[in-house]
Amino acid sequence: MGALSGKKVIVIGGSAGIGMATAAHALRAGAEVALSARGAERLQRAAGTLAKEGGCITHETLDMRDRAAVSAYLARQAPFDHLILSGATVYRTTFSDMEEDKAKGSVHAKFWGPF
Repeated sequence: MGALSGKKVIVIGGSAGIGMATAAHALRAGAEVALSARGAERLQRAAGTLAKEGGCITHETLDMRDRAAVSAYLARQAPFDHLILSGATVYRTTFSDMEEDKAKGSVHAKFWGPF
């Protein structure tokens, strides 16, 4: 039995990086993992890779910038024990060169998206 056996962990932004690593750790610790991310193809690949860890994993495309979609997703996943927010919108540019709407979208996704 792992430390998270019998627990449900939701990872929003779990298709790569820290989110995917966190999902892998949770699976190895015995948790049921619900994985979500914005990009469907990358999410599908991540879920396939993570399924090799064993355990129970589900995945669903989700855009953290859409508050109604996040609320509906969390309601469908309830009850759950842990919520990991690892989603981000990344633009490879300097902040001063970033367009205002992209900057606002990035901040919204990281800060307000989960609420």
